[in-house]
Amino acid sequence: MRWILLLIFYPALVLGFSKTTETSCSSLDLRNSNLGDVRDQGKISWCYAFAGADMLAYALNLNRPISAADIAISYNNTGLARFMSFLLGGKDDLPYQTGFNKIALNRIIKEGLCSEDIFPSEKWIKVVDGKEIEVPMPQAMSEIYHLFSFIKKFSPTHLPFYYRFKNVDEEKFSQLIRQKNLRKFYSQLRLEVCQSDKFAISSKISAKMIFRHKFIFNDVARILESGNLLGIDYDANLLSDHLNSKRSIKDLHTSILVARRWNLDRAQCEYLIRNSHGPSCEKYDPYFSCEKGQIWVGESELYKNLTSLVFLDSNSF
Repeated sequence: MRWILLLIFYPALVLGFSKTTETSCSSLDLRNSNLGDVRDQGKISWCYAFAGADMLAYALNLNRPISAADIAISYNNTGLARFMSFLLGGKDDLPYQTGFNKIALNRIIKEGLCSEDIFPSEKWIKVVDGKEIEVPMPQAMSEIYHLFSFIKKFSPTHLPFYYRFKNVDEEKFSQLIRQKNLRKFYSQLRLEVCQSDKFAISSKISAKMIFRHKFIFNDVARILESGNLLGIDYDANLLSDHLNSKRSIKDLHTSILVARRWNLDRAQCEYLIRNSHGPSCEKYDPYFSCEKGQIWVGESELYKNLTSLVFLDSNSF
């Protein structure tokens, strides 16, 4: 899969692009109750998994969110995930690196889905001296990392705390955390938690990718107008700086497009990006109009930062 990196980040020969006309940019809003509120990945680089979870819940018309944690940890068992970790200087046994939406989607489609209420992706339940504390994912994973290091060094009989899940009590958590590395721990954890709650996808569905090209917004229109959400891979610096025009592998970010409109003042078609950093608008460039963590971005800004599109394709759509 290393060819994906070459195609995404190879310098584009065509600087211009075919703009969408006003008549072709009719108002379109695909948001519904299946999406719910904007979710928050925190400081964990699981944007691709949160985007994929939203795309699946929407496409399959599910009335409950899909676990982004299950998608991300599944992806981290791939060879490409290990290669990306090496390329970006990360540690191979950490579960929260970035990833590719298309590969993660196709992998989880084959394995079956686990819902968010079974395996949460934003907060986990920590148990200390019998008391339960709700802990944000970044903090939980940091604590698990240090606990794992502590166990490897001192081999304590009893743990100072554990994280509780369905099918995982103190005894089971203690067994799992003593794996040879954290990658194995998280892999076994998701299997234990979701073992009896995985559900298969009945329709034939697969994720497809389109790399940036001059007429990319024709593809955007076709996919959105067919009623499908659209995943986009782009440079995350765009969100805080509308003048950004680079495409760095270290800043690669994934979100989904959920709506379209014509901006009369700027004379261009705009798309509503549903991000995964919560409902706040504080992090975004005020140049963009923001709606509870969702940002309207014009074609001219988006194209300069865009690398590829990902969408779910099925005959049942």
